[in-house]
Amino acid sequence: MLETINNEIKAAMRAKDTIKRDVLKVVKGAIETESKKKGTVNEVAIVKKTIEGIKETNGTNATEEIAVLEPYLPKQLNEAELKRTITTYTNVQECQIRDMGKVMKWLKETYPGQYDGKLASNIVKEILK
Repeated sequence: MLETINNEIKAAMRAKDTIKRDVLKVVKGAIETESKKKGTVNEVAIVKKTIEGIKETNGTNATEEIAVLEPYLPKQLNEAELKRTITTYTNVQECQIRDMGKVMKWLKETYPGQYDGKLASNIVKEILK
């Protein structure tokens, strides 16, 4: 992903697209910093964290900045797909409410970065009642 980001930064510089250039430089810097600290990096998590930061600041170019980063995220599961996936897993595993952590761990390992954690948590609680 870092190579793609570097190429996109160069293209944005040539096109004089300052918003795209600046947003991608922030993500590139975060990825490089994390890789120095930990060695391995979850780039998708960094992109998501950057998007959350943009939403919190709610700047004048927030929509454009988020649009720059969305192509770097995997396809997101919608609520119906997430509910169907969790229901299937919990039925096969015969889960109860005390197994919520197990279900969330499985979801994180099987569908990394492809769902909203809060939505998934609410669905799991609803299913395991």
